[in-house]
Amino acid sequence: MDFEYDYEEGDPADYYEYDYAELSPEAGFLDDDEEWEEEEEEQRGPRDGGLSDLSGEELLEYCVGPTLSSTAPHLTALLVWVLIFTLATRTVRLPAWMSHVLSCVSGCALLWQVFGRRAVYLGGQVVAGCGSLVVAAVLHRASFAQYTVPWIITLLCLAYLLVCELWLVEATVWHSIRGAQMIILMKIISYAHDTFAPEIPGIESKTQMLEISKTKTSVLGMTKSYEEKVHQETLNSENWDDVTRKRQISSKQKQHNTPGSKQQVDGGDDKLSSRLSRAVEFCGYLLHPGSIVFGPWCSLDTYRQILRPMSWSFTWVLSIAFNLLVSCVCLLGSTCFTGWLVPDSSTRWALAYRDALSFRLSHYFVCHVSEASSLLGGVSVGPVARAHHVEVPRSLLSVVTYWNIPMHNFLKKYVFSRVRQVMGVWCAVLCTYSASAVIHGVNGQLCAVLLSLALYTHAEHTLRLKLASAFNACVLARPCRQPCSHDNKNYSSCSLVINTILGCVCVWHLAYLGVMFDSTPDSTSGYSISHTLAKWGSLSFASHWAVVFTYIVTALA
Repeated sequence: MDFEYDYEEGDPADYYEYDYAELSPEAGFLDDDEEWEEEEEEQRGPRDGGLSDLSGEELLEYCVGPTLSSTAPHLTALLVWVLIFTLATRTVRLPAWMSHVLSCVSGCALLWQVFGRRAVYLGGQVVAGCGSLVVAAVLHRASFAQYTVPWIITLLCLAYLLVCELWLVEATVWHSIRGAQMIILMKIISYAHDTFAPEIPGIESKTQMLEISKTKTSVLGMTKSYEEKVHQETLNSENWDDVTRKRQISSKQKQHNTPGSKQQVDGGDDKLSSRLSRAVEFCGYLLHPGSIVFGPWCSLDTYRQILRPMSWSFTWVLSIAFNLLVSCVCLLGSTCFTGWLVPDSSTRWALAYRDALSFRLSHYFVCHVSEASSLLGGVSVGPVARAHHVEVPRSLLSVVTYWNIPMHNFLKKYVFSRVRQVMGVWCAVLCTYSASAVIHGVNGQLCAVLLSLALYTHAEHTLRLKLASAFNACVLARPCRQPCSHDNKNYSSCSLVINTILGCVCVWHLAYLGVMFDSTPDSTSGYSISHTLAKWGSLSFASHWAVVFTYIVTALA
C-alpha cells in the first residue's frame, strides 16, 4: 500500500492519502465497478406524541415487557423472603422471641437484597430508634415529664433523618430509600407513644380491654386457646409501667418466702429478660419483612398477629394474588398506557391530568404490593388504599383519607387527636399536614402539595357547610350519618348535582396538584420547590386562585 504524506505551508491541517485499491473489502469499501445503493430509511413523522406513536405490538415490546422484567426481581425477592418468614414462624409453634428474631433476620436479608449498601442507612435509623428508646427509658425512670418522653424520641429520630438527607447521603440514594425510611420512622414514633405517652382521655386502655375479654371468657365458660394465651402474654408485656408494677408486687410476695439475696438475683434476672424480650420485639417490629420495603405502617398490636396460629385458606391466597395482579396493572398503566393514550401534543390540562394520573397509579402499585406482602407475612392491615374514592372523589377529605389508610390512621391517632385536645381542630389539621410533610423528609415539592391540601380541604369544608345550610342538603365533606336530618337526602337531585359539581372540581384540583410528579430525569433525586412553582405557573396557578375565590365567597356568604 502506497502511503503519501504531503504538507504545504499554510494548510489548515495535515491530510493523508491512501491507495484505496489495496484496502480490504471487509472494511466496507466498494470496488470501482460497484454502485452505491442508498438504503431508503423509513420516513417517520415527528414523534411529538411520545408513546402514543407506538403501535400496540411496539408498546408491548418496548414498554410493557421491559417494565415487567425490571420489576420482577424486586417483587420476587420480596415475596420469597416474606414467604420464608411465614413458613418458619407460622407452620410450627415457636417461642415469641424466636419469631421476633426471625423477623429481624429475614427483614435485614430482604433490605440488603433490594437496596444493597443503601440498606446501611436504614439500619442506622433502627439503631437510632433503639438508642432513643434507651434514653427515653432513663428519663422515664428518672421521673421525667411523661408526656415529653415520646416527643424526645421523635425529635432524635427526626434529627438522624435530617442529617442523612441534608449532609451525609446523596440525593439520589436517599430518594430511593425514602419509603422504607418513612415506615421505620412511623413505627418508632408509634411505639414510643404507645409505650410512654399517657392515654388519651375517652379511650379505653388496653388493660381494660383485656379485663373485659377475660370477663366474657369466664362467663361463657370457654377455655383459652393457644392464640389467646400468646396474645395475652404480649399485651401484658407492652406497657413498661405495668411490667414494673407486676415485678414490684411479685418481689414483695417473695420477701416472706425467700432470702433477700436470692430475691434480688431473681428480680434482676427477670428485669434483664424482660428488657431483652422488649428489645427483640422492637427490632422485629421495625424490620418485619412484610412491611419494611413498601409498607404499610402497622401498630405493634397488629404486628403481634405473627404470634398467632395461622389459618391457611383459599381466600387468603386469592387475596394475595388479586393484590399482586392489580399492582401490575397499575404499574403498567403508570409507565406505559397513560403516555400511550394521551399524546404529548395534547392540551396543557390534558397533560396535567395524565401526569397526575400516572403518579397516582404508581402509588396504587405500591399500596397493593404492600397489602399483598403484609398478608403474606401474616399481618392483616385491611385495604391500604381505595382508588375509587380518589379517582371519583366526593370531596378532598375523602382523597386524603383513602389515599393511604394506614398512614391516615397513624396521623389521626398520634398527631390530630392529641393536638386537637389542646389547640383545637384547625390547628390540629395544620399540624397533621405539617407532620406528614416532615415525615416525608425535606422535600419542597411534597411540602407545597401537602400544605396546599390543608388549605384546600379547609376551604372546601367551609363551602360545603354553607351549601348544606342554604339548601338543607346532604352535601357535607363526609356523607351524613343515618338517619340524615337534611330534607334533601344523599340521593336527592339537589344533593347529586352539588356533589357531582364539587367532585369534578376535586378532580381538577388533583390534576393541578399532581402535575409536577412527572418522569423527567430529575425525579430520581426529588424535585425542588422551583420545579413545583414552574409547573403550577404553566397552569397560571389556576387552582390556588380558585381556592382564594372560595374563601372570599364563603366569607361574604
